[in-house]
Amino acid sequence: MDVITATDAELDDLYERTKLDHEIIVGSEIRILIAEIRYHRRHEAELQEQLRIAQRLERIDTSLAKRLGDHIARDSELKGWLQNWLNAYSTTIFPEPDLKKATEVLKANDMTIDSLSAEMGRHILTRVIEHISRE
Repeated sequence: MDVITATDAELDDLYERTKLDHEIIVGSEIRILIAEIRYHRRHEAELQEQLRIAQRLERIDTSLAKRLGDHIARDSELKGWLQNWLNAYSTTIFPEPDLKKATEVLKANDMTIDSLSAEMGRHILTRVIEHISRE
């Protein structure tokens, strides 16, 4: 149909058909846009949740890193304290004893080297535990 020579009725018919086609196309496009908006909103909500989880994990990670740093510092301080204590009992000040002679002397007095060693071990561990408990 030639639009220039068309009658008013033909133009009205063309307009109605075009209008209907236009409404179908626009309606479809609007439905597609609405679906995309809904998808993106859901996707955005999921991303927001993932962001909240990531932020929570970051806070936990930071907290754990701080606690680990505190433990490392305490460990380092405890090692220094133990090393100082060890240095106080160095072999230059207290030479290694002759354990055979010590065993004989202790045995002659109804004692054993094992009971003496156990007592020294308890004493050392008690001091270490006291030091750790003060922190």
